[in-house]
Amino acid sequence: MVSPIGPEAQNQALTNKLLARQLKRTLGVDSGADIQRLAQALRQAAAADYPDLARLAEHLPTFLTTVAQTYAQSEQQLDLRTRSLEISSDELHQVNERLRRSAEQEVQRRRSQLERAINAIDIGFAMYDEDDLLVVCNQRFKDFYVGLERFLEPGVACIEFLTALYRSHTSGIDRSIPEAAWVASRMNMRSQAQSREVFINNRWIRIDESQTGDGLSVSLRTDITDIKQLTLGLIEARDAARAADRAKSEFLANMSHEIRTPMNGIIGMTALTLRTPLNEIQAEYLGMVKSSADSLLVIINDILDLSKMEAGKMSVESIPFSIERMLAGTLKPLHLGAHAKKLELLLWVAPEVPDGLIGDPVRLRQIITNLVGNAIKFTEQGSVGVEVTLVESIAPDSCTLRFRVVDTGIGIALDKQGQ
Repeated sequence: MVSPIGPEAQNQALTNKLLARQLKRTLGVDSGADIQRLAQALRQAAAADYPDLARLAEHLPTFLTTVAQTYAQSEQQLDLRTRSLEISSDELHQVNERLRRSAEQEVQRRRSQLERAINAIDIGFAMYDEDDLLVVCNQRFKDFYVGLERFLEPGVACIEFLTALYRSHTSGIDRSIPEAAWVASRMNMRSQAQSREVFINNRWIRIDESQTGDGLSVSLRTDITDIKQLTLGLIEARDAARAADRAKSEFLANMSHEIRTPMNGIIGMTALTLRTPLNEIQAEYLGMVKSSADSLLVIINDILDLSKMEAGKMSVESIPFSIERMLAGTLKPLHLGAHAKKLELLLWVAPEVPDGLIGDPVRLRQIITNLVGNAIKFTEQGSVGVEVTLVESIAPDSCTLRFRVVDTGIGIALDKQGQ
């Protein structure tokens, strides 16, 4: 015998909205009476000897109750999950909000640090965006343009600033150029990232313009007045030094001529005296006087040569002379110094060296005098000698000679020989 479906099973099945919808959609059950009719139909089928339907009718109340409970548990779990998600979503929103505020604070802190750093530098700094609107500008930049601060606020176009600069009382602006042309030229300079120096408000300022890869432009202003004044001072000092050097060269040249004239007189009169009747000692002494005067004249000529070299007018003579006579005359005044130190002063010219040469005997005499004089100075005993040998005959009228000054003194240090 199949028991009827009790009210409890009916209520649980129908009070659960999701289960009630499923029963209505699949079995057409919409109320407790419908469930009773379904159960009655099952009982009638069971009476017609359908045992399976009888079992279904017998367990239908339990089945409906179990399904209703399962649906209820599912709804409870879904509700718990939903509430959990709502709580998680709310917590996530709060976390996101905290992260957003933290990120904004960090961005603001970094921005403040950057602004302080930009304001701390001693160079005027301004940055414009791709539309030439000012993004940031430090105080140092504004200091160069007193009275134009309101045109150096974020969002102001660069062309507005340049127009205001042209119309301001700032000195150093070439206002002979029409305003539009002047502003256009300055905008063009910015686009070309040029660097230039200008003199405004009695200060020298270097302007550097550069472009970034994302369309931003950076303008720098550096006060170079002190450097400029130093440079101008150095230029003035250089010009003064050059003028003093020219005056010195002119003085040396003039003095050399003034001294050389009486020296030539001394040499000439000594030569004339040597032609008069003299005893052997007088002739020797006067000969030494003439030789010394000749050496002094060489020094005077050296000074004249120095002034010529500084003026770029140095020249080398090409005149005939006797090599042996020139060397003998060169060494004669040096015998006194050698004799005082009890040194032998020797001269040896190889037989194959031609005596008649064409060249500059004055320059050669200068070199020999300097080298032999140094050799005597740094030789305490022994000898100092001058040797001349033939290296090669280049042509019938040309040859190469080697001059050697040999002494028994300390010599010249290896690291000084190049000098």
